[in-house]
Amino acid sequence: MGCAARRMIDPDYLLWQPHEALTHREPGAPNQTFLRRAVSNFYYALFHELCRDIANQHIGFAHRKQPRYTLLYRALEHGRARQAFEKVSKDAVASIEARTIASAFLVLQQARHTADYDPSERFYVSDVLSLFLEAEAAIGTLRAGFVDKDEILTRLLFKEKP
Repeated sequence: MGCAARRMIDPDYLLWQPHEALTHREPGAPNQTFLRRAVSNFYYALFHELCRDIANQHIGFAHRKQPRYTLLYRALEHGRARQAFEKVSKDAVASIEARTIASAFLVLQQARHTADYDPSERFYVSDVLSLFLEAEAAIGTLRAGFVDKDEILTRLLFKEKP
């Protein structure tokens, strides 16, 4: 792996590192802080996969060292993505893949907000592993590609006018 590749945010690491720790752990309930961090990682794995796909779509991975690649990579906003995916999840014309990714994003984002900001919420290993599966499936679908992927990625960046 080249130096530039190691510097990039790795969605696979964000996804698999906490999963491995969860599935190969000592008996007993894991620490709530660890479970909350895992939930947050799963959301960010999907978020950064989307950021990478957007930058690759519009500029191309070959240009990843150029400032414009970083600028586009960082253009995706969490709230804007939520609004776009809320529309996609209800759009009967959108592919099943697009709606599945939209649904996963919304579930993971809400879970991350709860994990990061609601101290009264308790997390369980089974629920966290379910969120892992949600993120893994969404990332797999993104990587496999689908008919309206380019349109969905573009909709994440730009507000649609009525």
